[in-house]
Amino acid sequence: MRKYKLIISDFDGSLVGKDLKISEKNLNALEEIRRNGVDITLATGRRLQSIKPFIDELKISLPVILYNGAGIYDLHNNIWLYRKFLDLNIFKEILNFLKSIDLKISLSVYWKDELWELEKIEIIKEIIKDSVIKIFIEVREDLLKELKNLLEGYYKEKVEIISSGEKFLEILPKGCSKGNAMLWMLDFLGIDPEEVIAIGDYDNDIDMLKKSGLGVALPNSSFKVKEIADYIASSEPELILKEILEKFIRG
Repeated sequence: MRKYKLIISDFDGSLVGKDLKISEKNLNALEEIRRNGVDITLATGRRLQSIKPFIDELKISLPVILYNGAGIYDLHNNIWLYRKFLDLNIFKEILNFLKSIDLKISLSVYWKDELWELEKIEIIKEIIKDSVIKIFIEVREDLLKELKNLLEGYYKEKVEIISSGEKFLEILPKGCSKGNAMLWMLDFLGIDPEEVIAIGDYDNDIDMLKKSGLGVALPNSSFKVKEIADYIASSEPELILKEILEKFIRG
């Protein structure tokens, strides 16, 4: 059996269900996983302040990947290892584009680890002058593909446009992904990608699963994730660490 050193897990839909609670069974399994010499960290679309309580509960001390790969935070030294930002001109251009199209959307902007949920796009443009990390869009499920195709038609070469849920679309700085951030972090930690188990459930996790030694999908994962995963778990998020412990860590 291959010797793994690290588990990198998506959070929402992978490590927790809709109740956003880390199960006791996962916490107990994590204790044994660590006793076997394997540690854990997260790769999430969330910002630091949003995920921090769960980081503390999981007793994570390694760097964490945030904003779907646009940032890596060193918890031990309380510093950003890196953060990438959208070009301000492109950011404003995309906001104007979103304002011009006839689709009802809910728009949020991640700015300096703050989440701004403002529906009036002009107000956002006047307040924010720099350090925009990503744009988060919520749109009706049946319109998401149409909006993604529209955005890619104009901005595919300038930004990353990813689906992070059935109703969620995110616009990130060019070159940002969980997979690229993972490789950067593993180089920093001195860990080979083949020594990593990555867990994910949606399309924004695909790059990370592909670049890890073992890519694990959940039963609720999107079709695209299941298609590329090395292993499809039978457990829901509340039992995923227990299954990984039993299948890939023990012995």
